[in-house]
Amino acid sequence: MGATSDEAVRRIGPYEIERYLGRNGFASNHLGRDREGGQAVVTVPRVSGGGADRVRRELARDIEAARIATRYGLARVLGADLEARVPWIATEYTEGPTLLEAVRRHGPLGGDELHRLALSTTAALSVLHWFGLVHGDLTPSNILLASDAPKVTGAGFARAYAAVRPDLAARAATPEYTAPEHRPGDEPRPEEDVYAWAAVMAFAATGREDPERAGTAARPPASAREGAVEERLRELVPRCLTGDPSARLGSEQLMISVVAACNRGRTRRPGALLFATPSTFPGPRTEPLRPLSPFRFDGRVHGSAHALAEAMHASPRSAAALFVDAKERERLLTWLDSEIQDTSLDRGALTARFHRPADAAAMFVAHFRPDLAAGFS
Repeated sequence: MGATSDEAVRRIGPYEIERYLGRNGFASNHLGRDREGGQAVVTVPRVSGGGADRVRRELARDIEAARIATRYGLARVLGADLEARVPWIATEYTEGPTLLEAVRRHGPLGGDELHRLALSTTAALSVLHWFGLVHGDLTPSNILLASDAPKVTGAGFARAYAAVRPDLAARAATPEYTAPEHRPGDEPRPEEDVYAWAAVMAFAATGREDPERAGTAARPPASAREGAVEERLRELVPRCLTGDPSARLGSEQLMISVVAACNRGRTRRPGALLFATPSTFPGPRTEPLRPLSPFRFDGRVHGSAHALAEAMHASPRSAAALFVDAKERERLLTWLDSEIQDTSLDRGALTARFHRPADAAAMFVAHFRPDLAAGFS
């Protein structure tokens, strides 16, 4: 069963299907309800024909990483079974229109609506790229305007299909949101997501999709040139629409820049450091609140999680090796629990099997020393 399957299907996996939501080049989407009454978007990927088994493997790899990478601005992965007769992926159902529907019905976004869109989407891309994923198909149709915050959907499909079925990936690409350097069927790259983000923001602010954007590397589209994007974001969008991928901002830098732009002129609440700029992050705490047993790492002892994060930043290979070793990882978690008494770090994410071995170490560094996260490798 693929994206062209009967729209009248009544059950997929554990979900009773209530209605058909539509399809794209990679999959069909259905609204389903589980036995407890919870709703979900049930996606049936196209895995028939050549390369079906490899498509399943590639999708499974990205889904595993996406389970972790859904904390900010991404629709949560609820479950999946790619080996079922009808393979399926379930993500959280968000009540609300897509960005495309909202702009076509009610016109361009502005003010706080536009800022919320920029913040949520850059956070989503930053998290995806952090975990080694690339969205590859960021368009207004893949952004849901939920009541709490916009949600990005559809992550991972473009990369998985480009790896196995470049013919499908090429047909599914949306020219208006595709970076000019992208070759049809190639695997998408993070800098192409950044270009797509800028194109999405230009559409959200103007209500126009510029066909001339596709393939024009020399200049940004007319919508951005005319200065229709909100003042606080106006500098960022054209920079990310440049035809030179190396000149675009990285996703982490973009998120920080968007936060700074959207909060320009606002009074900062003391201690509100979640989205602060690097210069405002506190340095390592040298004096613990109570006597601690230090943690030994890379031949030295460290008396605080902040100091340990700095040491991991300086020795990324040793940090990655620590998280690969189950005993060492448990020693660290025990130290955090019994000595540091820190409960803010996501233990489940740290103990999961990561897409890349260094991701757990990167998460630890970013949590306790966010000013060092962008330079961790």
